[in-house]
Amino acid sequence: MTNASNAETGKPRLGLRVFAVILAVATMSVFGALWHSQAWVYYIIVGIPGIWSLTNVVLIALKRPVHPGFHIALDLIFTVPLWFWGVLGLIDQSLAYHNGYSGNSWRGMAIAALSLMVANGFLHFLHFILGCCDVHWRRHASPVTYDSRKGDIEDSA
Repeated sequence: MTNASNAETGKPRLGLRVFAVILAVATMSVFGALWHSQAWVYYIIVGIPGIWSLTNVVLIALKRPVHPGFHIALDLIFTVPLWFWGVLGLIDQSLAYHNGYSGNSWRGMAIAALSLMVANGFLHFLHFILGCCDVHWRRHASPVTYDSRKGDIEDSA
């Protein structure tokens, strides 16, 4: 049995993780439609955080959430490349447009995919912040001790 608070297993957290998975799948689909075999780098950049979110969805649904420290570490690690490559790609698309490349539907799809990538990075940053809040709440919660002679849990405060 885990010592998870309601904040870690709540329905809003589950909904945000499901939305992160949907964004990851949509982003990878658009990148695949754009660049076919050359999109493998974006599959890695977007796919691994998508797998992390899917794993969290399953664990939250099973009421076995991951320790918030993992959320702090992994969600921050995933935020950085999603934002970096997403913003860098958006700047590249903007520079290509201003340098005389008129573009077509390909450019619009690229901007959409890169924007979804930045939005997914925002969701992972939000989960990073929520993980920080969960660790803070765990640290400041009343301590609980287990008395093996009685077989129950009692407050030590």
